[in-house]
Amino acid sequence: MKKLLLPIMLSTLSLPAMAIDTIPWTQVSASIASVNIDDYSLSGLAASGTKLITDDVFIAGRFESTSETLEGTNVEIGLFRVSLGLGYRHAISDSTDLFGKVSYEDYTVSATTTTSSGYTIETSTSTSGSALEAGLRSLVTEDIEIGASITRLSIDGDSDTGLNLSAAYHASEKHSFALATSQYDDATFTEFKWAYTFN
Repeated sequence: MKKLLLPIMLSTLSLPAMAIDTIPWTQVSASIASVNIDDYSLSGLAASGTKLITDDVFIAGRFESTSETLEGTNVEIGLFRVSLGLGYRHAISDSTDLFGKVSYEDYTVSATTTTSSGYTIETSTSTSGSALEAGLRSLVTEDIEIGASITRLSIDGDSDTGLNLSAAYHASEKHSFALATSQYDDATFTEFKWAYTFN
């Protein structure tokens, strides 16, 4: 994935920035993602997308897979996240949208190791729940967008609140690059992504 993203990034960054006049909501993206949970630091890839199905209603999906090999062992731990949601956006100005989203969330944690005789042992557990998110996206210049939102995550009876921040550079009407982070009580999610906008 890194070999695929790098040429696209370099070729697009060489283009002059082009003005966009509305917040892009119909996009697909590929990301380099990382997760920090206590003493664990996992890294991997993610794919996500949003699509307007009316002028104001959108659907959203995200798939993320991160892992880490524990230091000094042959044990690999992994985290796989899936999110599927439905949202509503409202333009409060030509350059700023408020939005809300409700989504189904699924988390799978796995551990894999290989024995000295070559056998692979894997165990995993899954949990699911829902998330409510509310925030805004705003074009502060013709090619720079910032975003902020709050997410209330409810998983198996437990709740957590996360703060999400993002900044995007719209290199053209089609291609964008963004840095985003989400901070929860005991976990931090970070990603650098390339996004492609559809008409």
